Amino acid sequence: MRAKQRHRPGLEVMASTGRKHGFESLEEMRLLVALDFLSASEVLAQAVPAGL
Repeated sequence: MRAKQRHRPGLEVMASTGRKHGFESLEEMRLLVALDFLSASEVLAQAVPAGL
């Protein structure tokens, strides 16, 4: 990974949901950590338009 690279896909395990949730950027990973801290009971994936 390059030092200033902002795109880093991966999985984050959330204790509040008991599941792994995918992310595509460091910002999305930070959001999942914040939601886990707030005890989010459900996290939904982004909608992907048909045909992509």
